[in-house]
Amino acid sequence: MAKERLNRSIEIKKIKPNDYNPNEMTRKEFNECKREIKHLNKLPKPVIVRPIDGEFVIVDGEHNWRAAKELGFTEVPCEIIQVDDAEAMRQTYKRNRHGTFNRIKLGKMFERVMKETDWSLRKTAKEYDISDGTIRNAFLYLKAKELRNSYAFEDLTIRQIRIYLDLAPVIRDKWLDAGAGIRTLFSKGEIDFSEHLLGRKLTESTFEEAERNYKNYHSFQKDLDILDRLKAIHKTGLSDKIKATPEGFQKTIKEIEDFCSWEHWKVAYGPLPRPMTGKMLRKYTIHYYGVPSFMRSNFVELFKLIYFEGKFQITPEEFETILKDSKKFGCEPGYAYQNPQYKYMKDALQVLLIEKGVLNEPVDIESLPNPAEELARLKFEKTAPDYLKSSALSTDIKIGILEYKPNDIDNDLLEKLKKNFVETCGERKWADLKDILKELDELIAVNQVNKEYESKTEEDLTLSIIKFSNLYKKEGEQKKLDSFKSKLLRLTKKELHRIEDMMGYTDWTKSLRSAIGSREAKRDDYWLKMIMESED
Repeated sequence: MAKERLNRSIEIKKIKPNDYNPNEMTRKEFNECKREIKHLNKLPKPVIVRPIDGEFVIVDGEHNWRAAKELGFTEVPCEIIQVDDAEAMRQTYKRNRHGTFNRIKLGKMFERVMKETDWSLRKTAKEYDISDGTIRNAFLYLKAKELRNSYAFEDLTIRQIRIYLDLAPVIRDKWLDAGAGIRTLFSKGEIDFSEHLLGRKLTESTFEEAERNYKNYHSFQKDLDILDRLKAIHKTGLSDKIKATPEGFQKTIKEIEDFCSWEHWKVAYGPLPRPMTGKMLRKYTIHYYGVPSFMRSNFVELFKLIYFEGKFQITPEEFETILKDSKKFGCEPGYAYQNPQYKYMKDALQVLLIEKGVLNEPVDIESLPNPAEELARLKFEKTAPDYLKSSALSTDIKIGILEYKPNDIDNDLLEKLKKNFVETCGERKWADLKDILKELDELIAVNQVNKEYESKTEEDLTLSIIKFSNLYKKEGEQKKLDSFKSKLLRLTKKELHRIEDMMGYTDWTKSLRSAIGSREAKRDDYWLKMIMESED
C-alpha cells in the first residue's frame, strides 16, 4: 500500500518505464497524445512514479512521458508514491482500466503478481476487483503466445484463442496461417446446413450453437464436436498436408478424409470393419495419397501380393523400389490388367515373392483372396458359434451377422435374437448383406419396442413408437414431437416414409428429412471413429 505521496518535477532522464505495463496505444492514438501535450505545453496530469535504486520507475503515465520526451521536454511533473511491486502492478492496472490492454502482457503481469505474492487466482481477482474469467482469459493468451511466439495473438478474440488451444498441434498453426476464421473450421456443406438450422450466418457469435448442431446432425458420435474431428485428422499423421489458406484448409482436409476412407474400407477392412495394423499399412498406402482413383484401385489388387497368409510379405522399402521403377511405364487410366505400370508391379512383386520362397510359381492375382476377407474368414472360423457355421447362408452374410453389434442391447439377448433369425432365415441364395442386416434391425426393433411398452408410461410412449416405426398419430402430440426432433436422427429413410404417411408432408417432417439426409456421408466417416478409439 502507498505510504507517502509527493508531487514535484523530475528530469526525464531519471525516469524509466516499468517492465510489465500491459497498456498500449496505437501510433495514431500516440500522435494525438503528443499533439495535445504540445498544445498545452505541459502534461495533462502528473506521471505516477516510485523510487527504486536512485531512479524513478513509472507506475502510470508512460505514454505521456514518452510523448514529452519526443517533444524535447527536459522534466515532467510527477507524483511519487512508496509502494511494493505487487501494489505498483495493481495500480498500473487500475489506473488504466479505460485504456487498451495487450492481453499477453496482461497475462504476464498477472502471472508475475501471483508468483511474487503467492496469491491464488481468486485472491488476485479480488485484489484487482475483476472477475476470475478476466485473469483466466489473459492466461489463455499467454499460453497461446508460448506455443507460437512469433504470432500476434493479441489481435485475436478470446473465442479464436480458445479454439487455437483446443486444436491439435500442426493443425492449430495451419488454421492460424489460414486466417483463424471460424468458417474455415467447417466444410461448405457443413456451413450451408448449419446456416439452414441457425436461420442466420455462421459467425463467431453463433459458433457455439453451430457446434451443438454439428454434434447432433453431423458427428458420427454425439459427444464429438468439430474440433474433435480435426483431432482425428491429426491422429491420421497427415495433418502436415493441410494447406494453410482459407480456400485450401477444408479442401485438403477433405482429401485426407477421402484417402483415409479409401484406406480404411478398401484396403484394411473391406466391406466390414476388420482391423489391420494401421501404422504398418500406411507405409504402403501413403504412396497413393493425392493420386487418381484408378491408381488406388490398382493398389488394392497389388495388396493381395503384399499382405497374405496373415502377414506382410513385402517390406515397405521393397515396395517403394518396385513402385519407383514402375513409373517409367506410365500410369494410364483404365482397368488394372490394361495398365502397363500395374502389369510391371504385379510381375515384379511375384518375382520377389518367388525369390523369397513365399511362392513356388506365379499366381493369378485375381484369384487370391482379399487380405481383409482372409482376416475375416480366419476370425470367423475361430469365434463364430455353431449355429452360424452350420447355416446355409453365404460366408459374407454370416461374417456380417457375426460382427453386427448394435448399441443399447444386452449381449445375451442379441445372441438369442441372432440365433432365432439365422435358424428361420433359410438359404437365401440371392440375399444382400444390407437387406439381411436391415431385417435383423427390424427384429431387434420389435423386441425393443415391446420392452419400451412394458417399461414406459403412456405419456412417454410416443418417442418409442416413432423410433421403432410403429407410429400412430395422436391429437395434441405435435409439440412433443418437436421436442424429440433431435433424437430422431437414427431413423432410416424407410421409417421416415412411414412417418410422412401418418403425419403428412409437413414443415416438421420436411426438416426431419433434411436432417436425416445429412447423414449420407456417415459411413465414410466411420474410419474417424476407429482412429479416435485406437491406441496408435
